[in-house]
Amino acid sequence: NASSPNLGQRYSMSTLYFATTNNGQTTWINCGADASTSSCSSESQRFLSSSSECDWLGITCSGSGEITNIDIRENGLAGDVSVIIKELVSLSSSLEVLRLSINALS
Repeated sequence: NASSPNLGQRYSMSTLYFATTNNGQTTWINCGADASTSSCSSESQRFLSSSSECDWLGITCSGSGEITNIDIRENGLAGDVSVIIKELVSLSSSLEVLRLSINALS
């Protein structure tokens, strides 16, 4: 929804997803966008699903819907961490926790 107040953070999280899949060339272990290559216990937790980004795996939001916690450890993420950090700068006022360890980030 283009009028959503959280459109910017949804865009940032989508960009994070593509930056950590080498633009779709690799896949996440859990809850990646492609259901045929990535398992997920609930489709609402799948990245890029139509559900709120607050429902996506490893994402926690405040009561007002701002992302406060990103915890996507050990999930097969690959890519350039500088691209990821650049995207997350837009969340800096609300983001309290960022955990991306045990992935193939450079």
